[in-house]
Parts: sequence; structure tokens; C-alpha cells
Amino acid sequence: NFRLNAIQAVVNDAYEIAHKHNKNLTAAVFPYPEMADHMVRQRWDKWNIDQVYPMIYNSFYDEEIDWVGYATKQGVADLKDKKTKINTGIYVPGLKNDKELKEAILYAKENGAVGVSFFDGNALSESNFKTIKETKASLK
Repeated sequence: NFRLNAIQAVVNDAYEIAHKHNKNLTAAVFPYPEMADHMVRQRWDKWNIDQVYPMIYNSFYDEEIDWVGYATKQGVADLKDKKTKINTGIYVPGLKNDKELKEAILYAKENGAVGVSFFDGNALSESNFKTIKETKASLK
């Protein structure tokens, strides 16, 4: 429990400092709190933090694209009584095509993410940008 408590204390201290300077505190975190606890002893649902960007990289865990929705939903449920917002992190190089990119975005949004973020920005192609723009427009 030492690591779990030490990380929580650091994050909570950083939150106080950030808010003292009218800044938000964010973090890229492992997929959902229970999984993060098992993997790296971090329960980000217990932290004082404004937004999290869980790295929901289905290809890293040999999961299908619908796992993006499952993991997002887990995080949202674990944060139900907090103000922390979730922006699902999507790993673009792990996606097979633009269809999967669109599906990942939709799974994230349908399961409670306020937004999405894309990891490995250098991997984004013109086709990916077009898919992102079209998918965003369809959500309005």
C-alpha cells in the first residue's frame, strides 16, 4: 500500500498547487482504476484531479475494439461521485483502419467519455484526420 498511498499523496499535493494557480491537473493513466491498481498500484479514481486520459490501448492487451467502450465505462463508473472528467486515450498505430478509429471514438463517447485523445500524434494520417473530423461532426 505504500506505493498506492505515496502516489495519491503526490497527485493530491499537485492538485492543490495547480488550483492555487488557477490551473487544471490532468494525467495519462492506465485503462481503468482496478486494472491500474493491479498493474502499477495506482487508483486514479481516488485522486483529486480534474481530468484523466486513460490509455485504453486495446491492441496492447490483445482486446477487440469494443474493449475501448468497456474500459471507458469502467472508469466512468468508478468516478461516478467525483467531478473528474475522462478523455479516452486511443492508440492510433494499434488500429487496423479508419473504421476502427471511428468505432473507438464512438465506443468512448457512448460509454461516458467527455472526449478522446490520440496517442502517437505523428502516426495520424490525413485519412485519420478526415475520419476524426467526420466522426466529431456526427456527434453534434
